Amino acid sequence: MSLNFPPGLAISPSQVPWEELKGSDDAVEEVRVEQDISNFGIAGRIWEAAYLMRMYLRQSLPSVGLDVEFDPPCSLLDRKSPKVVVELGSGTGYVGLEVARCLSDRDTVILTDLKEVCPNLERNVSASSVKQAKVLVRPLGWGCFDDGEKLKVEDLRGSGLSHIVCSDLVYFPPLLPPLLRTLLQLTGSSFASEPVAGRNVEIIISYKIRCLEFEAPFWSAFGAYFNFEPVYSRRKRKKDSSEEWIRFGATSSGWDVGRDGEEKYFIFIARRKPESSEWPIPERDEELMNGRGDSTFETLLLLDMDI
Repeated sequence: MSLNFPPGLAISPSQVPWEELKGSDDAVEEVRVEQDISNFGIAGRIWEAAYLMRMYLRQSLPSVGLDVEFDPPCSLLDRKSPKVVVELGSGTGYVGLEVARCLSDRDTVILTDLKEVCPNLERNVSASSVKQAKVLVRPLGWGCFDDGEKLKVEDLRGSGLSHIVCSDLVYFPPLLPPLLRTLLQLTGSSFASEPVAGRNVEIIISYKIRCLEFEAPFWSAFGAYFNFEPVYSRRKRKKDSSEEWIRFGATSSGWDVGRDGEEKYFIFIARRKPESSEWPIPERDEELMNGRGDSTFETLLLLDMDI
């Protein structure tokens, strides 16, 4: 059975939830991708946290003119150095193409997913109007060391990663250990452009809470190896007023994607803890997920109760 076609799958294509994201000219127009659920299942749909990621990516593009600002601001839009970005679990390619559209011709975005999903990515890349950054499509199964090594040898060629992008990937317990293994591999010293593992690799994660019982163990294990923080937002200051910073994706921020006002979304910015590069990675998934722990995510949930 394919993980993209779980029993009882009954989903429909999603739509952009905010009018502010719907531009009328080519400079701000939504990246067009085909949501092909019938052929690709879960991987053929744009999931809700992708739209939150899109807002974060576009926050400093002058043509968009949004009245919201973020802390920290999106480092992908820093033009000081070329960017090499890998997106994990790209699915339709919506987020990865949005990343590419915000970059320049000296940057590279590598969309990755299972081998059987890559034809959908190739089709959407070919059909898109994105011409800003170089876009590649490559197979990369989570937890597959060989796929990661092939990416490094054939596509990175010693240049090193600058960013890893993940959108709506934390949802299915059996996939969480291999996802963490791939994140650890891609932030290791052989993928970084400096000797210290992960020094230059920033991870940007958009996430929707679906089942805390299943998802919280991932964040505990993730926090053992990575420092991470949420993105905050506020309306831009005017002469006579200013708003407090509120976690981006919280219902009270005004930018939650859920229609019922109860769903919670996050964008996290993460970097590998330098000391973790010296730790042996457990071979058994149970040890990887439960051997070390971190309370960052639990603390954020508690803080949300006061928002």
